[in-house]
Amino acid sequence: MSDRLQQSIEAEEGFREIPYQDTEGLWTFGIGTCLERSVITPQEWKTLLDRGWIQVKITHEGARLLRDHKLEQVTRALSNTLLDWADFSEPRQHVLISMAYQMGVGFLEKFPKFTAAVNAQNWAAAKAHGLDSVWAREQTPARAKRLMNQLERGTLK
Repeated sequence: MSDRLQQSIEAEEGFREIPYQDTEGLWTFGIGTCLERSVITPQEWKTLLDRGWIQVKITHEGARLLRDHKLEQVTRALSNTLLDWADFSEPRQHVLISMAYQMGVGFLEKFPKFTAAVNAQNWAAAKAHGLDSVWAREQTPARAKRLMNQLERGTLK
C-alpha cells in the first residue's frame, strides 16, 4: 500500500478523534472508520488500548445494555450446550451464567470434568472440579468459592 494512497484517503476522509454522524447518519470516527459497518477486531482493540491510541468511556446505562445483551447470548448458548439446562434450579443456572459471563461459554470445553459433573447433576463433584482450577486458585478465588458453594447447594445463599 503506497504512502500516496494512504495520504489521499486521509485527505479525502479527514481525521476525527470523536465519533460523529456522517452524511448517511452513521457513526464514524478516525479516518472514515464507520463504527456501524466496520468491525474492529479483538486484536485491533488490544493494540489500540495497549498503545494508548484509543480511550473508551461508557455510561452505566450503556454498560447495562451491553451486560444484558451478553447475558441473553450466554443464557441461550448454555441452554443449547448443557443437556438438562431447563431442569437446573435457577440458582444453579445463575452460577453457570456467571461463569460463562466471566470466562466465555467456551469455558465448558476447558472444564471437561466439571461439565460432565454438571451434565450428570452431580453437584458435589462439579464443585470439586470447579475449585480444582486456575480460575479458582489464581484468577478469582473468592468468586469461584462463592459460586461453587451456590452450585452445590442449589440455593442463592
